[in-house]
Amino acid sequence: MKLVDVENKSEYHRLVVGLSPLESFLQSKELVDKYVEGYDSDILAPKWLLSNYPDTVWNIKLDSAAVKIDFDVMFVNSKEGVEKLLSPAHHKLLNTFKCWLLIQSSSLHSGFQKLSQATISKKIRNTLYLIDYLLLNSDKFHLEKHFSNWNSDYVYSMLADLFDKDKITVGVYDTEERLASYIEQNISSYSAKELDKQINKLSKKIPIDGSVLDNKNQIRKLAFLMSQGAFDFKKGSHRYGNISASFLRKKLYSNTLYGHRVQLPMPQAYQIIANPAYNQTSEFKQHPLNKRAEIGISHAYFSAIRQNFFLLSDIAHVAEHSGLEVVEINSRLFGEINLEALMAKPAKRAGRTLTIGAGEVLIQMRNAFEFIYDNREILFDSITKMLEAGSKEIEETSLLEFINFGYKKYLTPEIIELGVEVIGYVSTEKDRYQKRRENKDLFFLFNVLQGSLQIVIGATMARRMGELVDLDPLSAISPSDVDPDESNDQEFSLIFDNRKSGVAYGGEILREELSRPILNSLASLIYKWQTFNAKIKELGLVEHLDNMGLFNSLSSHTLTFKEGNSESFVDNLDAFCDYFQTSTYVDEDGITRRLYIRQHQLRRFFAMTFYWSYGYEAGETLRYFLAHTDISHLERYIKEEMTGEELRGVQAERLIDGIKNDDISKIGELEIILKNRFGINSLEYRTYEEICEDVEDEIISLSPAHKHVLPQRYSGYEALLVSLEQMLADGVIDLKADYAVVTNANGSKAEVMDLVLKYE
Repeated sequence: MKLVDVENKSEYHRLVVGLSPLESFLQSKELVDKYVEGYDSDILAPKWLLSNYPDTVWNIKLDSAAVKIDFDVMFVNSKEGVEKLLSPAHHKLLNTFKCWLLIQSSSLHSGFQKLSQATISKKIRNTLYLIDYLLLNSDKFHLEKHFSNWNSDYVYSMLADLFDKDKITVGVYDTEERLASYIEQNISSYSAKELDKQINKLSKKIPIDGSVLDNKNQIRKLAFLMSQGAFDFKKGSHRYGNISASFLRKKLYSNTLYGHRVQLPMPQAYQIIANPAYNQTSEFKQHPLNKRAEIGISHAYFSAIRQNFFLLSDIAHVAEHSGLEVVEINSRLFGEINLEALMAKPAKRAGRTLTIGAGEVLIQMRNAFEFIYDNREILFDSITKMLEAGSKEIEETSLLEFINFGYKKYLTPEIIELGVEVIGYVSTEKDRYQKRRENKDLFFLFNVLQGSLQIVIGATMARRMGELVDLDPLSAISPSDVDPDESNDQEFSLIFDNRKSGVAYGGEILREELSRPILNSLASLIYKWQTFNAKIKELGLVEHLDNMGLFNSLSSHTLTFKEGNSESFVDNLDAFCDYFQTSTYVDEDGITRRLYIRQHQLRRFFAMTFYWSYGYEAGETLRYFLAHTDISHLERYIKEEMTGEELRGVQAERLIDGIKNDDISKIGELEIILKNRFGINSLEYRTYEEICEDVEDEIISLSPAHKHVLPQRYSGYEALLVSLEQMLADGVIDLKADYAVVTNANGSKAEVMDLVLKYE
């Protein structure tokens, strides 16, 4: 493989021929120094490390922030004794942790490619999370033995913990569980009289909800926390009436390397303010989802973490060159672990992805199209005119004055007629979501508009969220300079960067640019967004002219547009769901939750349109969205674009639906396969409705906490679903499509599909 293009190859040949290995190395090194990044870099002194390697406290640079890492921590051994990381007995473990951090930016382990500061920071931050996880669970993993007793079960257990929660920081720091454990271990040292005194103090600070006062066990815990100075009483703080972050860091994470920097959750069990605002960016709390699927980290993020463990097993070679003693770890522990095997563990099932029914998605697609057609032009025009005039007035008055009342004279008659009264409501505004549904909040309506287009693109294109976030502001479709409304015969494509692949080069990730056919009606809408983006850029209404996306975020604080990101993308979807009031329910804890649509659910819907378009009651409507491509090609496209986990989930749900409708060839064989697989003699499918009908006086019914569950679903639906997914993963069964070309009565030919259950 050619590494560099040397100008004078004969000169290079003359230099290295006949030299000793060391002399040849030095000559080659001198020749390629200017071509290869990091050739001379010292692994013990990377640019991000602002301290010396032997220091017990490191100052490091993560992104643009300076962070202190104090290695003077303690951990619990397997016999519940306390160990100091800085003790001589653990100098190998200390070096291991330090080298694990250093190896993240090692040129040797990055193929001598220059890594961006953002990439290095992310790798280091993930490593700090993993080290903290080991410190916090040191007794479980026998950390004092320096990994000598590690086996694959240890690794599986660790990764299952890390990936079972919404995000890795929750898996690592597990605040709810650790706080509950802290209370249980320490509350017994306080008498009932002392606790009564503390609850009186607390009630004088903040009125306690009546339902809490009736719970004696809860009152004891709150009194204990009050005695510990746990609550945040600073008015205006977003944690007011909840456990303060400083308390959690001091009591729970003082013996971690990075716990003092992590954004910790607010433990809801100890929140004493009635009717707390769970999420200031949405009306209700989100239905529990697997966030890994939402932000697209499944395989990519898992691979990054596993690669991190591979680096841990490789630090012995690095340390040897630096004269350091470290712990040796067998890399084979991590080699056999794959995401599919990990996801098959029972603990993972709690985080499964909720599938939205096709009927629900189609309703919201109709809402999205109608909202865009009815309001896009009015919103674009009004916002542009107001911000353009406002930029001039702000120079003469002030931004605050304009935001408070100066904007009103620039609201267009059309936008006033729509109902708009304010630029945006603050989070403390009473009934603000009802007012927003009455069209009174201008910037919220813009978010709904953005969310509407995201819904339509998401449901018809099956792209990852990151791919949609990164769509070009001016050239998201091809051809980009042709108005689809004026070119009915022109075919259009969506242009995006493939998030499934990418290579690092010069500190940047270079991704493959792909194009996929797009409905002309959707291309027309994207073209109008591109035209709007070009206009706001021309008028100077963008915060950073070089940083824009198709979906730009509109700030009510700066009155400018800025490049959208994953958070603003989700905020737009939340605004859409709150505006159109997608379904809500009350969970087992009495918390009202809303089904907020996410892009990964729309990706699943796209696959559903294929598997349900045959023999499904909404088949004709679904086929409309498949009409722009050959159906057999669509199957290949779906299998290429969906991960194995996503596809198996959809196939398993379709198989269960096929049991009820008897519309899949050989579906009758499934009963035999299930019996053989699980060693049972009989199998009966009964829906919740059928069970209820067998019991007089409605003794059994769906509880209010489960109104979101379809009554037509089978009893034991989840267990059946998991079993089918596992059989699909193991290759025991498969759901395939068979195709045939038929001639219609008018002589035209069409390709038809038959879903077939395949089995070993």
